[in-house]
Amino acid sequence: MKKLCACGCGKDTQSTYARGHNNIGKSKSPEHRENLSKARQGLRVSEEGRLSISKAQKKRFSRAEEREKASQRQSNRDYSKELRELICYSCGRSFMGKTSRTRFCSTECYEPHAVKKQYERHLVNKYGISYQEYEELYNKQNSCCGICGESIPDKKLCVDHNHKTGEVRGLLCFTCNVGLGNFKDSSDIIMKAYNYLCQ
Repeated sequence: MKKLCACGCGKDTQSTYARGHNNIGKSKSPEHRENLSKARQGLRVSEEGRLSISKAQKKRFSRAEEREKASQRQSNRDYSKELRELICYSCGRSFMGKTSRTRFCSTECYEPHAVKKQYERHLVNKYGISYQEYEELYNKQNSCCGICGESIPDKKLCVDHNHKTGEVRGLLCFTCNVGLGNFKDSSDIIMKAYNYLCQ
């Protein structure tokens, strides 16, 4: 089966005459070098000397045109028509937003809400309680640690739970919570520490 030159000249590249014919550097004809260079870029030269494009190259060109048209349509959209007056979910002030799903007027209002949502997921995943149950414990202990009685504002008490059963025992400050962990949650070790301090 003959393998014709890609430039469209019609010569058999496997014949003795056309050895090295596809090599642009060894070709003496300027016209052949130009046609072969275009052929390697996806363009083909017909018998009439006109350029034609391969199917694969046509697909690339059409995709590039579609992307360019899509980006142009996106840039030409008038977002000012979509703006509407909304109420901030955090501070309650009115602001202009693009969609009704926009609930915060700024990052200052969004960040505390995001932190709260993250802590809510942490309570459910690790301790199996909701944020409302945490607030009930916090109010029941009057925002104080269950051991030392120190008042901790802004609901920053740690959740103390039984590591074997997973049952929540109460809320402690960070120091007492770490202390119980260092005593391995053992009442015997704690009593020995108490007797040691009473000597």
